[in-house]
Amino acid sequence: MKKKGFTLLEMIIVISIIALLVGIVTPQITKAMKKSKAMADVVTANTIAATIQEMMLEGITFNETTEWKELNDANFFPSGSNLSLSKFIENFSTLKPKMNSNYVFCYIYDSANNKLEIGAGKPGTDGMDLAFRLYPTLDPAYK
Repeated sequence: MKKKGFTLLEMIIVISIIALLVGIVTPQITKAMKKSKAMADVVTANTIAATIQEMMLEGITFNETTEWKELNDANFFPSGSNLSLSKFIENFSTLKPKMNSNYVFCYIYDSANNKLEIGAGKPGTDGMDLAFRLYPTLDPAYK
């Protein structure tokens, strides 16, 4: 009489095949997740840039900088201003780049050259220690 079921060898082969497939798929999933986080940050940067451009059209003034500065009320608006980025950008106070939890959004604005850039990077004691451009074009090093 023949017993029904799988032999130990058959089980080992099936488990080996599953482990091999997981090993092949995992790096692809990780790569896709990193790319989606970077693209989410690009979309957020485009939204921030569009909002800042609308503010410029409305005549709202803000601080210029030719070096990366963290995008916050203290750096963005002139001192003494009662304006807040939260009035213009929904959930701004909790808005953080998805790529790296230690990063913040930052900006460069040079009105003489009509140059606006939005980026993400690591804040330092005196400005940004590291910054990657997200708007108007994505810095290829932002991975």
